[in-house]
Amino acid sequence: MKDKSKRLQNWPMAFVSVCALVICGACAKKNESVVAFDDFDGKLNLDWQILNADPSHYSLTKKPGTLTITTQKGGFRLSNMSYKNVFLIENPLANGKNFQLTTCLVSFKPSADYQQAGLVCFNDPDNYIKWVDESRQTSDRRDFVLIRETQGSVAPHVFVNGIPRAERLWLRITKRGDRYEYSSSADGESYLSHGELPWGDGSPKWIGLVAKNGSNSSAPEIDASFDFFEVRSESIGVKPSPPSSATKEKIDNAAIVRKAIAGQLNKKPDELTKVVVRMRGRVCRGFALAGRGSQATRPFVILNAAKPS
Repeated sequence: MKDKSKRLQNWPMAFVSVCALVICGACAKKNESVVAFDDFDGKLNLDWQILNADPSHYSLTKKPGTLTITTQKGGFRLSNMSYKNVFLIENPLANGKNFQLTTCLVSFKPSADYQQAGLVCFNDPDNYIKWVDESRQTSDRRDFVLIRETQGSVAPHVFVNGIPRAERLWLRITKRGDRYEYSSSADGESYLSHGELPWGDGSPKWIGLVAKNGSNSSAPEIDASFDFFEVRSESIGVKPSPPSSATKEKIDNAAIVRKAIAGQLNKKPDELTKVVVRMRGRVCRGFALAGRGSQATRPFVILNAAKPS
């Protein structure tokens, strides 16, 4: 520890301050629009309403750090009312306000028809829109599906295929007015939009998570583990002013650090990991605390820096 302190004393303090501002500035900017968040780290942090709760089929300890819902037969399509363990919170941005929902599925491996997990905006069992990772073996494919139901009438399903399969998969719904954009990501940073469609009156009552087997009584029960659930406010129609050169440099620096940390951290939570970042002609060496969520919010402690030889 003394050696580390000595090295810190030898640092140009202005450079340490700039790096700290870069990271903290990125964190503040990234978090200012978050209105609800649950990391499922051993407890539920939001006021979840669990429709048709079956405690034997959901857990916060089965895969620590996640909400794991074990799928069961059931759904809420048309007259079907056999759904279980639909996790919902009251929409914190009601009255037509725009929002963005994001979650990350971990190790979800559907293999039978209608096994699914993902996001849902929900008024009641006859009025909802959901964006899920779903298995459709009868058509020899595994799809992502957007499903909308209004007053008991189901709109044509929208199937999206060709999304790369990975251990972790991010799903997102962005609501603007009465239109819902559905997108996915392989890294939680870059999102690919698959389309945008209308549903409802623009003011869903509930938002949340769903995992089930649908109507397939022969589908095995599998685990759908959600790493987090996040709700952000979404602004539209306002063209932002271009950033100043100083602000742009901070944004660029934050992106460099974020990408470097993302590339060097392993997947184990809460582990102190060495990180090397090359930024603005210097090599920064330090430690980052690995964990879930956005890489920009992970602590990065700089220990030394030097101009490259």
